[in-house]
Amino acid sequence: MKILIIEDRKEMSEILADIFREISSEIHIARTMTEAFRVLNERPVLDLITVDIGLPDAASREEVIDRIPDMRTLQQNAVIVVISGIINADDEAMILKSGADGVMMKWDVPTGETLLRRLLAIAKAIKETPTRLQRSIATAEFMAHRLAAFLDAHAENSRESMRACLAFH
Repeated sequence: MKILIIEDRKEMSEILADIFREISSEIHIARTMTEAFRVLNERPVLDLITVDIGLPDAASREEVIDRIPDMRTLQQNAVIVVISGIINADDEAMILKSGADGVMMKWDVPTGETLLRRLLAIAKAIKETPTRLQRSIATAEFMAHRLAAFLDAHAENSRESMRACLAFH
């Protein structure tokens, strides 16, 4: 599995990378939108893209959301999940309309149960969308199960790391 984490905060990108190392052979981390599109334009075939919508080289959250269709064009078969600290109902609707497969709050990431439920919902939604490839479905389901096992084994460390990360936010 190949993953791109688009996250400006080092602590959060490290938490996500630690989680995904259990299931990924290749992880790219981009701290800005510019870096993200550099990776996307190199055209590695990605299975998962996580996107923070508060990036330093974007003028607004809306600018990041507006670039999701470009990400989808470059990586048509990747599962795109927006992970952010603050998402309201309007943001979530815009994010999903833009082509993302799901939305998660950052503080859901280390709890396991909420993240697993969200990933399984994303996998289910992809199954129900005939334009998505079967590979994306299998990727999301595999990731959810492996992630649950990782979180069970590392739950307390992840929670402490997240608390430290959110304290800086």
